[in-house]
Amino acid sequence: MVRYYYQIIPQRCEPPTTQRFCTPPQRSRRKVIGAMADLDTLLATAPAGSKDAAAKQTHADQVFAALDKIADSKIDVTIDAMTPDAGDVLLKYVYKGLETPSDRTASLFRWQAKLAEKFGVGSIVRVLSDRKTV
Repeated sequence: MVRYYYQIIPQRCEPPTTQRFCTPPQRSRRKVIGAMADLDTLLATAPAGSKDAAAKQTHADQVFAALDKIADSKIDVTIDAMTPDAGDVLLKYVYKGLETPSDRTASLFRWQAKLAEKFGVGSIVRVLSDRKTV
């Protein structure tokens, strides 16, 4: 599971206004943290080993939607908070997404590079040799 060890700290508005805190940056931070939590939940409930192809594809589409919500600048933060098991499951989804060319291919290659950087070649070997597909 992905664990988050940081808090949402609202920014003070510059220049000082009648508002106590700026709301747009706070909302954007909540959106990013929500996307990371969604990804964490999806990876924990992955239907690996299931025979139901429709359920697997639906779940994969949800994972890809969660990945699309996370900005490229937040990929490192997301991966740093992952356990090796969650990283392996995410790498399975990245390779599943790379099976067919699409407009998210470049983003998936960035995710694959960051996952390989953090978890090493062993993660790639585990994913490619695992019989339980997602």
